[in-house]
Amino acid sequence: MHDLNALRAFIAVVEQGSFSAAAEHLSCANSSISRQVSQLEQQLGEALLVRSTRVVRTTDAGSELFTRVRDLLPQLDAACSSLPSHAGQPSGRLRVSVPWWFSDSHIGPALSHFHQRFPDIQLELIANDSLVDILADGFDVVIRLSILNDSELIARPLGAHTFVLAASPDYLARHPKIEKPEDLKQHQLMTYAFPNRSAAWLLRKGDEQIRINAEHSWLRSNNAKMLYQCAIDSGGIIIQPTWGVNEALEAGSLLPVLEGYEVTPSNFNSGVYAIYSKHQRNSPKIKAFIEFLESSWSIPQ
Repeated sequence: MHDLNALRAFIAVVEQGSFSAAAEHLSCANSSISRQVSQLEQQLGEALLVRSTRVVRTTDAGSELFTRVRDLLPQLDAACSSLPSHAGQPSGRLRVSVPWWFSDSHIGPALSHFHQRFPDIQLELIANDSLVDILADGFDVVIRLSILNDSELIARPLGAHTFVLAASPDYLARHPKIEKPEDLKQHQLMTYAFPNRSAAWLLRKGDEQIRINAEHSWLRSNNAKMLYQCAIDSGGIIIQPTWGVNEALEAGSLLPVLEGYEVTPSNFNSGVYAIYSKHQRNSPKIKAFIEFLESSWSIPQ
């Protein structure tokens, strides 16, 4: 059976007129669209598109496939979404991507209860701090810790969260005192490596907003838990969600920095979101998983 996402990629290229426009339309990488179309051509044993630097057009086989499939995909999506669940229960494989640290602290503790409630769902949970392509990488749901601007995907908010600047008592005792945001420029910063985003910390107090360039950070990583441990080991200053560092703050192994300021590594609209494709908006298993998360835990501020 051919991959429906590959067929969607092919249809998008024909309708949008180019691979780059199709990638933008489907909110995924250009290379992902090219790979899926190439794999589809290999499976069919036919060239579907003629590519050049200036134009992309269909071959005879591609034109015939486009005509036959274009109107079928929405019907297939609707038919799959409306299938009744086995014995009245959501069922089937559910592939979910979650950030490492968040999976440890929030998702993991609830999984056994989820299985008890929905025994017919086979959950495949992939912990990964990298930004994944939900369509190309074959995920049903992606949990993200930042706001999403994407018209082809649905972002369902699960909760808001706030951030805190923190460092170990030992580090703070050995370095210049931090009384205002500009003092951070003299310190050892450790930042989360967001894909395709410059490293900057925003601080706000009343009407005042300050942007601290964190490009000079001595450590950048997409492993939030490693940054957390390095801060405890006196490596420098981190900015982390409060739910990630509350235990260390309560124990005194980390101390808050610039408590009078709101802080964020991205924007002041951040939160926790469940992301899924519009094509699966009626999927019972996706609905069951998201509603279970909403009812099972809250995100500490």
